Amino acid sequence: MSTQRDAPWLLPNLGAEEGPGWERMLRAPRVATAAWLFGQLFPADVRLPPEYFGQSSEDGPTDGALEARRAAFGWLEERRGCIAWLADADARQRAASAGSSFEGPAPDVVADVNDKAFALAEAEAAGFVPRSLRGTSVAFEPDALTDADEAHARITAAVASWPAFAREAFTLKPRHGTSGRGRLDVEGALDAGALRSALPGLASRGGAILEPWLEREVDLSAQLHLAAAGDSQAGGVVLLGTLEQRVSRRGTFLGHRGEIDSRGRVFSGLPDDEDLREAAAAVAGAALRRGYTGPCGVDGFVFRWQDESGEWRRTLRPVVELNGRFTMGTVTLGLVRRHTDRIREAQGLRPGDRRAFDLQLDAPRGGWEAACERAGSGAFVAPLDGPGALRPGILFARSRADLARALDAPAEGGEDRSTEPPA
Repeated sequence: MSTQRDAPWLLPNLGAEEGPGWERMLRAPRVATAAWLFGQLFPADVRLPPEYFGQSSEDGPTDGALEARRAAFGWLEERRGCIAWLADADARQRAASAGSSFEGPAPDVVADVNDKAFALAEAEAAGFVPRSLRGTSVAFEPDALTDADEAHARITAAVASWPAFAREAFTLKPRHGTSGRGRLDVEGALDAGALRSALPGLASRGGAILEPWLEREVDLSAQLHLAAAGDSQAGGVVLLGTLEQRVSRRGTFLGHRGEIDSRGRVFSGLPDDEDLREAAAAVAGAALRRGYTGPCGVDGFVFRWQDESGEWRRTLRPVVELNGRFTMGTVTLGLVRRHTDRIREAQGLRPGDRRAFDLQLDAPRGGWEAACERAGSGAFVAPLDGPGALRPGILFARSRADLARALDAPAEGGEDRSTEPPA
């Protein structure tokens, strides 16, 4: 690739945690659309290389609110050279081959904080693991997965020590990866043959995390930006916003829902928001101390479980993993914030008020126009251009209840996980 030294250009290596296959994934419509929307976070002078994005750098969104093409966040304004979704070693090498500079933390730091064992350890140390789940998540190093019989014995013993509600189902997930790919889900007894087949893949992805498979009520994410002291932007941990994360049962990304206020601040709008924000800031602070800088996301969820008396309880698990990279949450926040002025005008957004939104990578069943009509007075759709047949957009409404009425629940199964963008 040829590019002028230090001219900003994007490397949309979505899914790069899983190796060089990310370029193949970009041919999938949903991943290509996510990558294109990633590009819309940046000023107009940022190149979107057509070999990755499928369109020339002159092509751009047609929606009037985006035509100004200022950066969605101040910390993106001065970025130069190669800007990667994931700042890994391969991204640095591609930048060097293009004669371009590369801004970002060291690749070993990126790999360190993206290890799911990192977030697990930091959440435990800071006291953000719910009492009902303490001791149920176990990190396995790659060399602990080479002997299938020994691994089977260790996993079986660990699960047997859990509370009754947690023993019903569990999962072994790779310590490096996205969107639930490569995971072994188990209900009841662990099948020795299935484990033996899964172990090589888990070992190749940095080892595994063993944890209960819980009945999720809602998935959440907090988006942050980390900067070292002395950076041109204010140093420290900056919380960009929180979102309800729309995911399938298998953990693949479907969209985001949230609320925005008159100052452009974004909230999930759910009861657990403040606890999520507190935990996310703490874990992100640990990542900053480890040397990570740049955007990141912290995922959590609310689950339902039955205690020994048979009573159903609702509990927040505020930290599941930290994604040290751009995320679809970063993209959602940036694109939503661009419409703050339009929301004020169309929906009378005033200080102290909030309005609801839902971003999806494709139009809902029946189309955006029909959904907008169902959402009621003041609702409007912000279409987001993409590189193919999908019709991404954001539906803005006066309340979450209006959104729920307007949008059908997404399908929960059957996704081709190889073509799902990482959250």
